[in-house]
Amino acid sequence: MVKNLSLCLIVKNEEVNIQDCIESFKSIVGEIIVLDTGSIDKTKTLAHENGASVFDFEWKGSFAEARNKCLEYVKTDWCIFVDADERLEKWNHECLLRVMAQGDIISVNVKTSNENIEKVKLWKVNKGYKYVLPVHEFLNVSNQKIHFLESLVVKNKSFMQSNKLFESRKKYIETLELYIEDTDDYIDRCYFYLCADSFFVEDYERSYQYGTKYISLNMPRSYFLGKIYYYMSEIELMNGNAIIAKKYIEKAYDILGELKILHEVYSHILYTMGDVKESVKYFKKLNE
Repeated sequence: MVKNLSLCLIVKNEEVNIQDCIESFKSIVGEIIVLDTGSIDKTKTLAHENGASVFDFEWKGSFAEARNKCLEYVKTDWCIFVDADERLEKWNHECLLRVMAQGDIISVNVKTSNENIEKVKLWKVNKGYKYVLPVHEFLNVSNQKIHFLESLVVKNKSFMQSNKLFESRKKYIETLELYIEDTDDYIDRCYFYLCADSFFVEDYERSYQYGTKYISLNMPRSYFLGKIYYYMSEIELMNGNAIIAKKYIEKAYDILGELKILHEVYSHILYTMGDVKESVKYFKKLNE
């Protein structure tokens, strides 16, 4: 246990997840803070029973606002912020303490159904870092050194698996489009998530438009840029433009590396272009 570390969660109607989530992280934290935004199930009761301090919060449409409010209740120097459907898969006590001694911000491995994503999950609360954006909120730690703790792995057990998520992404699109009407703050993030969410809800024309806008910003190489190329490749392939799709997927490979989602698209592209042998080669990579 790291007594100077708090577990933080924002929840609503998470009775299915809350107990397992807290149980998986309980061994590494000295405090558990749960901010409830209006649960009508047993979420708050289960959180209490598992040692959490539970606080009510009136939902106002902004995840950043809710997360920042949650941080106000933290009594320790450090926090780890997770979602209720995330679980601690593995960690190393000595490695965690060593990295915490080296810096103020730590990113970890977050495993989803088809890839690993590096995300900032731990930081020193007293440094005053705040979340921004009403949806797809993120901790604003621009120009700060981020230490990567490879030995701490968080697994998201329900990533992109529910109809509820499909509907929420539609609302996210509406929220972000209203947001960018008033400001250019974090416009690159907004364009990325508008591209990604539009793709997820199968609004491919809108997705392509925002992908094009993101690329026009001439952002440096990043995970976001790699995913934009992936979305553009998929859309070009659906539109029958295999040659253009191939150019985009190769750019995605160059940034993201050997991801299975890229192998699947590349296999389809090659098959469409008549290169069956190479197509089969990449298709087989899906099972490696």
